[in-house]
Amino acid sequence: MNSHRFNIAAAGGSATFDNLVQFIRYEEGSAAGNVTPWVRLKTVSGNSIDFLMKPGRWTRLPEPVRGLVIINASGAPDLVADMSLGFGMAGDDAQLGTFDLSSTTLAALESTDLNDATQNVLRQPLLAGANWNSGATMAANTPLTIFAAAANTNGAIVWTAEAQDYAASALVQSFVAKATAPTGVLDGEVVELSHLSGISSTSFLSACRLGQPQRIAPGVGLHFISSVAGSAGQARSCRYTLLP
Repeated sequence: MNSHRFNIAAAGGSATFDNLVQFIRYEEGSAAGNVTPWVRLKTVSGNSIDFLMKPGRWTRLPEPVRGLVIINASGAPDLVADMSLGFGMAGDDAQLGTFDLSSTTLAALESTDLNDATQNVLRQPLLAGANWNSGATMAANTPLTIFAAAANTNGAIVWTAEAQDYAASALVQSFVAKATAPTGVLDGEVVELSHLSGISSTSFLSACRLGQPQRIAPGVGLHFISSVAGSAGQARSCRYTLLP
């Protein structure tokens, strides 16, 4: 671990660390007005990371990255950030720290890895920033908007998404990411697509459930859409976080 000082004059300004790094420890920091000296850490290219960190926090990335961008996320000028960067930690520094996705909604989003008495890592799941659900009868190829493109300025994470419906003919439903309203179940980036889960003499049952969280690019909205008119009282839901 080597110590590095980053001086970033402008709020929102950045500095780049060009060497390979996997372990990050934010030792100390300061900014004008004595605000909390948050930094946002991203990568220039390749393996994508994007999270906020404040002094006293540390973490180990899943794998080494090159081109770590340190952004002044304090909202104030004259940020000074003292960080230890490298490939090794010693002593109790080997614990994982906290990924803070939002300084403004920290209480809702913070996730901390803790060690219990047996030294097992206990991971507290992230809380979703928002949720959506609907039991409205679906019209054919008429989307429901979960969040609009204008609200998604920095990208989003979809934590959970599921739906079920039935109709007299075969139907497909999907969660679709697109900057404008989709006109069909395949019109855009399909985040999750339903499958036929049951059939009777009068009905076709369709269902879907997101297998793992998905990252949504900035500038696109998330929508739910059906290929045919659905039935009344069916359920669909989604939990998501709009990144700061």
